[in-house]
Amino acid sequence: MRNSNDTHSDGYKFKQHYSYVDKFDSIMTAIADNIRYRFGEDCGIIVAGESGTGKTTLSKRFLQDNCEKDSEEKDGVFGIYVEICGSGFEALYEDMLEQLHCKNPKLGSVASKKRRVIELINALDVKVVFIDEAQEGLPGAVLPSSGYIKLLKEFTNKTNASWVLLGPEKVKSIADIDEQMSERFTRTLTLKAFDCRGNENTEELMEFIIGLLVKLPRKVPFFQCLLDSMNETGSDFEYKDNVDYENLFRFLLATKGRARRIARLLSDCIDDTCTHEKITANVLAKTYEKKYRNDIESINHGWINPFKLPKSKVIEQLKLWGLYA
Repeated sequence: MRNSNDTHSDGYKFKQHYSYVDKFDSIMTAIADNIRYRFGEDCGIIVAGESGTGKTTLSKRFLQDNCEKDSEEKDGVFGIYVEICGSGFEALYEDMLEQLHCKNPKLGSVASKKRRVIELINALDVKVVFIDEAQEGLPGAVLPSSGYIKLLKEFTNKTNASWVLLGPEKVKSIADIDEQMSERFTRTLTLKAFDCRGNENTEELMEFIIGLLVKLPRKVPFFQCLLDSMNETGSDFEYKDNVDYENLFRFLLATKGRARRIARLLSDCIDDTCTHEKITANVLAKTYEKKYRNDIESINHGWINPFKLPKSKVIEQLKLWGLYA
């Protein structure tokens, strides 16, 4: 067994790969286009998706992929990522200042910190700012709504950066607050969890998993059904009535179709096995038991081990979660 705390372990390296599959390409392209064609009122995009669908990962990957641009000019910063918390505007400004390499992010008044954020974004020619949990500025949330919307308008008016707002489905409401916000955020994209509600959605899930298995440093006989779904030329795959997708359904139930959980479970299996071992249903059952036995969400729904249930019960549970039809 490998040490899962080793940042150079096979499991760790595999987990870094999961945001490089096709699922995220269209959103990556949209962000790049918004940066490239940023002008006038069109200041950014909104990316909505529930927890675990990959919003945070894709934003950090986007910054990592472009980090070389930080070093092209001595004082340049390509982009930053911040997350809204319950500590108010001052904490947000300090986090942004830190990301902008400010030596004294806590120095000065709240107003002066905001001013320095804007000045540094322009001086460092920042191309993109990701704001995660952006819904926390909506009415009834963490930050005062009117002040938060006013702040977003000021940020977008006074900088040339592209602003990407991340959050759950309700984050889309930011663009509906008034005409000015709808003009600033003209495009809203959604990251959804995978499901098996129809053949097309099932094929999308299979495509995502196959994209991961290419980089998996273990043999995975558990997913034989995916190989059985390849077409005659081996160039593509499709849902086939004569293939038993029982294991795919088990895996879907275990991960709730969320990209982060899919990558995490496979990564955990890697760390729980040696190079010569295979990832089987038994391995998945043991790893799931060990890693997810105290998963709050699953406990609230009645904890079960999908890898030990009969197929009929798996499908029954998938329907309860809205993942199968």
